[in-house]
Order: sequence, then C-alpha cells, then structure tokens
Amino acid sequence: MGKELKILLVEDNAGDAFIMEESLAEIPDYSFNITKTETLKESVSKLRETNFDVVLLDLGLPDSNGLTAVESILELQLSFPIVVITGLDDNVTGNKAVEMGAQSYMVKGQFTSNSIFQTIQYSIERTKFLERIKANEAELAKKNKALEEVISSKNMLISIISHDLRGPLNSIVSLLELINDEFDEIDSASKKKYLNSILKSANNTRDLMENLLEWAQVESNRKKAQPENIAVKNLMNESTAALEQMAAQKEIELDVIIPEDISVFADKKMITAVIRNLVSNALKFTPRGGQITVSAEPENNQKINFKIEDTGVGMEKETVTTLFELEKTTSTKGTEDESGTGFGLILCKEFIEKNGGKMNIESKKGEGTTVSFSLPYRSPSFRN
Repeated sequence: MGKELKILLVEDNAGDAFIMEESLAEIPDYSFNITKTETLKESVSKLRETNFDVVLLDLGLPDSNGLTAVESILELQLSFPIVVITGLDDNVTGNKAVEMGAQSYMVKGQFTSNSIFQTIQYSIERTKFLERIKANEAELAKKNKALEEVISSKNMLISIISHDLRGPLNSIVSLLELINDEFDEIDSASKKKYLNSILKSANNTRDLMENLLEWAQVESNRKKAQPENIAVKNLMNESTAALEQMAAQKEIELDVIIPEDISVFADKKMITAVIRNLVSNALKFTPRGGQITVSAEPENNQKINFKIEDTGVGMEKETVTTLFELEKTTSTKGTEDESGTGFGLILCKEFIEKNGGKMNIESKKGEGTTVSFSLPYRSPSFRN
C-alpha cells in the first residue's frame, strides 16, 4: 500500500462527494483516508479536533454563504491547506478564495483524477514551503531583535564608560595633579582629604569595572554557572565582611540573620557578587544611622529565600519597573554622594537566573527597599 493522505471532504451533495471519492480511488500508489462533513459547523468541529493533510471545501453549504466558509476555516489557522471546490465555470470565486488564503481551487465538472491529485500535491507542498518561509521570517525577526539588543547594550556600555568611568577617573587625575603640583604648599589635613577622595573614586571605579567585565562575560556566554553546595551563613559572612567598614563609616546597623544549617546549590562567585552588589546598594541609599537586615530562610526544602531590607530613601513605583531595563539605566547618587549606575542590579538578576532563581524588588519612596531572591535548596546535613 502506498502513502496515505488524510482528507476532510466538505460536501453536502452526496453525488458530488461520491464522484470525488471515486476519482481519488483511481490514483495509483496512494490511499486516501476520507472524512466527510456536510455543514460548515460540523467541519469546523472536526478541524479543531483532528489534523488532516488537506481540506477539500465545497462552497455551496447549507449553513454558509460562498466565501464565508473559507473565512471561517482560515480563522482556525490550520497548518494544512484548503482547496476550494467552486460551481460550474466559477473561476472568479476560486481566485478570490486563493487571495483570501486557500492554496488552490477546483471547478466542478472540470477536474479529473490526475488534476485532483496534482492540485492536492501542489497545495500540500506549497503550504510546506510557506510554513518554511514563515519559520525563516520568525527566526530572522528573532535574530534582528537580538541584534538590536546587542546594539542597545553596546550603546549603553559606551554611555556608562563615557560617563561613570570617565568622570571618576578625571577626578582622580585632577586631584593627583593638584597634589603633585602643590605638594609642599598643601597641609597634611588637605592631603588626607584629597587622598580619601581619590580612594573613594578609585574603589567606585573598580566596582563598576568588575560589574562591567562580569556582565560582558555573561552576555557573551563565556561565563556559565558552576554550582556547588555552599553553606549560606559562611557565604553571607564572607560576602558582607568587606562592607562592614562602609556600614560603620555611615553609622548604619548591618544585621545578618542566617540559620546555621542551611545551604544552597549555586555558583559561589556569582552569588558572592550578587550579595556584594545588593548590600553595597543598600548602604549607598540608606542615610546615616539607618538599618540594613540581611536574612535567609528555607521554603519547603526546595529553595532558600534571601532578603536585603533597608530603611533607605526608597524609590517610586515607576522607577522600580525600569530597574532591569538596560537602556533606562541611569546614574544615581547615594545619600552621601556615593556613585551608582543601577547596572549592578542587572548583573545580579542575570546571575540569579543563571543559578535557577528569581529576583524581586519592593520599594516605597522615603521608607526603604527590600530586594529578595531565591536559590535552589540543599539539605541541612551538608557541611561546607
């Protein structure tokens, strides 16, 4: 037995349906599994529940008027072709059906077994060809979108480099030139003040450079997560240790509340960068004398929920919604003029998602911000 084709024959005239079946039976090397319907309603129902290779659609149905049947079936967005069967010498209607989206048409009284088969074959192959074109167009659109995002990211990086790197570097150079040119005339207190300013600018520039380099590696797919079992309390203590001095300088209470025996399965370097960025941001935007609480707790032995809560300046709802949009990232000063681009948050989101987690930010202007994220859980029996 040859190849089988599944056909939906929509024809309310029993004589015409019989002629079509007999004509198809004469075609060698093929068998035809024919399902017959007599109304548009019944046909639509069949098409919603069954796939066919082709629909042979007579336009003279009792519950539809001419091309309305074609329109109704096209609305189903089928992946297989429609071949319209028109009345005697009605080429005009057939052409209109093709213009609407049918693949071809046949005129009653003018077709033979061979012409029916040729029309069916043509319609099936043309549909496959159009589907390939559609798939290629979708892939091209996807690639164009990716290219636009790359260009947007490149432009943003150039903007960050030109503004947030050049500014601090110019400040460092200017202060060093001042100290160098007037070293003997500058008193010790002023020298110390200038050096502290240089150190502050250098540290901020270093942090930004680290974020830029890490993000660039992520975007180029060179940096992949290498998860391992990590004790959460040790991870948090190591990540926040370097920030304790910054907290002390601003007289901010930094509380780390972590249970002893919980662990996560994640890339240690990535999550260390996440915690460093999030706590650093909280410190920048929390006024002197404020409080920051870093906590973690397990949920259903499936994940660990982390929170970094501050009593800082907070943000408007509109600002929160654009925090992870690279093209809308803006430079924002901290409560004591600390630099910040918001770029670190984008990096944090990327790293958390690469480790199978999700990130969320809640904030209220004048009241503070809570950043939360989750990571896959590991059992309390683990020891790092």
